Order: sequence, then structure tokens, then C-alpha cells
Amino acid sequence: MNICFRKKIIFIVFLFFSTPLFGMEIKNKLGVSIGYPYGSIRYGLSNKNVIEIRLAYGENIFVFGGRFYFLFYTDKRLNFYISPEIDGLTFVSRYTHGEGCILGSFSGFEYFLKNNFSINMDIGLAYITVWSREEDVIVSGSNIILNTGITFYFKLCKQ
Repeated sequence: MNICFRKKIIFIVFLFFSTPLFGMEIKNKLGVSIGYPYGSIRYGLSNKNVIEIRLAYGENIFVFGGRFYFLFYTDKRLNFYISPEIDGLTFVSRYTHGEGCILGSFSGFEYFLKNNFSINMDIGLAYITVWSREEDVIVSGSNIILNTGITFYFKLCKQ
């Protein structure tokens, strides 16, 4: 087992088994999420509202944007939410390259396995517009998107 791999395992174990930070209270907490197909950083404005910066990737595409979460139901370990999302994107294909934007609306849940570790899943409808200035072409359409991920939370300041 190489040293770099051991360091990664130790870091993951430390994050997972670290002292519980909070129950369902997410106010003033920073979350770092890794998911398919994205990475994000989120911040709890209150126990009902969260903002998030997201980066997504794929073959020859890069998406960057944000979400605002409205937690409409919270339980001991479970949050249900709705979330509007707005993104910008860049892409490169075999024949052209360009930019675009995405407007979406998502609904999903976050389940806390530990006080500082959760899994999440949501599904939503996104309206996507892409354009190429090089080809003077604009294409639009809608798509259903499924996101899954894990989030580690960290306490930022005393309350």
C-alpha cells in the first residue's frame, strides 16, 4: 500500500469518525459535497435555507453555478428540499465549441448517517440552452437530471 493511498484512507476515516458537530442544525455550517456528476460547497444560512456553489464535469463539458435550497421538511436525520439552480457552461465537441446556460428546479432529500456526514439525492427538470458563436447556432431543450452525493459538514463558528 503506497503512502499517498494511506494518507487518503486516514483522512476519510478522520472525517467520518470525527466528533459529531450537530444534529439537524445546519445554520453556519460548511458542507463539502462530492457527487455524481458534481462537486460543491454549501453553507447553511439558517436551518431552513442553504446556498451552494456547484461545479460539474463531463467529457468535454464544464458546468459552474449555484443553488438555493428551501428545506420544507426536517426530521431527526432527514431533510426534504426544493431547489432552483442556475448554471453557466462551456463545451468543446469534435466540430465546434461554445457556451450555454442551465435553469433548473430540483426536489430531493438529504439523510444524515452521522451528525456531520450525509447522503443526498435529487431529481429535477433543467432547461438547457447552448450556443456557438463560431457557427452562429443556438440549441435549446429540456432534460431530467438525477444527482446523488455525499456531504461532510464542518462547524464554522460558535452559536
